[in-house]
Amino acid sequence: MTSDCYKFCNSAWGVTEPSMRLYCKKGCDGDGDTKQECKKEYCGGLCIKDVLGDDDNKLGKWTTMFARAPMNSDQCLEACIAGCHNKVEDD
Repeated sequence: MTSDCYKFCNSAWGVTEPSMRLYCKKGCDGDGDTKQECKKEYCGGLCIKDVLGDDDNKLGKWTTMFARAPMNSDQCLEACIAGCHNKVEDD
């Protein structure tokens, strides 16, 4: 059975935008105890290219090309945050 959040993603982003539907669904399943944590921490980590390495040992700006974030990070954030907003919070 498809969740209501997945149904929202499928209707908001059609068959011509499969990657946006995917990022929305990732938001539906996103980590974080609250919707706010899902939006800020999970979606930011998913969609924004970041310098690789531990906090005290960043490897340099050039490492962002190895990030798994998409080129269109604004659209990714929009879709992921929409998924977070529509996800059902556990009681």
